Amino acid sequence: MQDMDVNTFYGRKKDVQVRAIPTDSKDSELDSDSEDQEECIPESEEIQPQYESETEKDVENETEEMTEGTQHPKWKRSSSTSTSPYPEWQGQLPTADDIKSPLQYFREFFSKEIIEVIVQESNLYAIQKDPSKPLNLTVNELEQFLGTVVYMSLFGLPASWMYWNKATRVPQVADTMTLNRWEVIKHYLHFSNNQQQEDDEPLYKIHPLVSHLTSKLTSIPMTENLSVDEQMVPFKGRHRWDRQQKGHVSVPRPAVVKEYNKSMGGVDLLDSIIALYRTKVKSTKWYHRLVFHFLDMMIATSWLLYRRDCKDSGLGRKE
Repeated sequence: MQDMDVNTFYGRKKDVQVRAIPTDSKDSELDSDSEDQEECIPESEEIQPQYESETEKDVENETEEMTEGTQHPKWKRSSSTSTSPYPEWQGQLPTADDIKSPLQYFREFFSKEIIEVIVQESNLYAIQKDPSKPLNLTVNELEQFLGTVVYMSLFGLPASWMYWNKATRVPQVADTMTLNRWEVIKHYLHFSNNQQQEDDEPLYKIHPLVSHLTSKLTSIPMTENLSVDEQMVPFKGRHRWDRQQKGHVSVPRPAVVKEYNKSMGGVDLLDSIIALYRTKVKSTKWYHRLVFHFLDMMIATSWLLYRRDCKDSGLGRKE
């Protein structure tokens, strides 16, 4: 491995002679285990590197240790420990009066209000597609559908029909509704009126749901330290509907996305919880993948709020 040209690195190139650091020195700062803050001051036009004072006799006796064409920066201890002042957090989390059930925490986000909107838009979408085949979806039936979707994430079978198959049947899912009814509800699951869409709204398909969840999330009392990060929603679709061409167009996947999907891992707490039991219901509609991801997010958020309230109320964890 070739050594780095220090002269070129620091923007100055001239021949100087510098005494090499003795390897047997007991006072070398490079061997120090101190955790004190140190500051590296490289050579520049205004600041010259500092060297230990020596007598001319010492310099003459150590001429053989001099090196030409190299120059090293001198490490200098910084005595400054001051930091820039910043305002202290004046907020305070409200005290949890009681511990609600897990379902009550979840209903704070998927409330009856948004459930009724989804039912209305799904029934409307079914009429728009075929007036002779109304969906007749109800609030109770939609809640059952969402419940089966959540329960499926505990098993992770590769295909939805396997939950009704005799060999792999899951009673909690199969006894709730028939496979045909479940597939019909998934097919017509809708969240906004297509006839009132706006061209400049990329998420118009799920705009009511996004607005509702955003208002609910922003109403949660915040702590002092917040974490801001992006999230990746798993999606394997390679075709997208083009409104101008009135057909599906192929969407190539960039190579960087492939490499990221290969190496990505759950670092954030929310991502880690979601990854444990992620909803994997297959659908050709891109907005369905986002909706199921939001469903996972709200379940994880409800769990974190439940834990925070339990801690605030002094309720210990079960062993």
